[in-house]
Amino acid sequence: MSVYKLKDLMAAYIEILVNSEYGMPNGHLYALIAIRTGFSLEEHMDAVRALKQSGMVAEHGQLLTWAGTKEQRAQVLAAFAEAPKAPAKEPPLRLICCVCGDAAPAHKQWWNHDTGFGICPTCYARQLAKEGQEAAEHCYGLPNVHHSLVD
Repeated sequence: MSVYKLKDLMAAYIEILVNSEYGMPNGHLYALIAIRTGFSLEEHMDAVRALKQSGMVAEHGQLLTWAGTKEQRAQVLAAFAEAPKAPAKEPPLRLICCVCGDAAPAHKQWWNHDTGFGICPTCYARQLAKEGQEAAEHCYGLPNVHHSLVD
């Protein structure tokens, strides 16, 4: 991962944590920020590790909180307030496979999955062979609508 990509992800996390009185669960940052902007779990963990090493962020269990001083918080808030904001752009939809946890192709969200989750072609092929067509469609949606099949 490039240093610039890591810096951008860290800046997004700092902006959230500096504005959050009680912090945010590590997994929520990954799901709400990293995945939606195209970062992998490894890149997320690198950003969190760097922030913890800097002393600006602390981790309590899975909860990340701002660990800097009040003066640093004020400086960061002022810097973010002055920074020009890019126009809001909808991030590309990225799904996580509900079976194996890897990336799943972005298709129409299936009602039976939590938001952000789908199924990858490899896992769907396995589930189809194991459960049959009717059960697989009930659990995972329609092929080429909610997921894609392996040819």
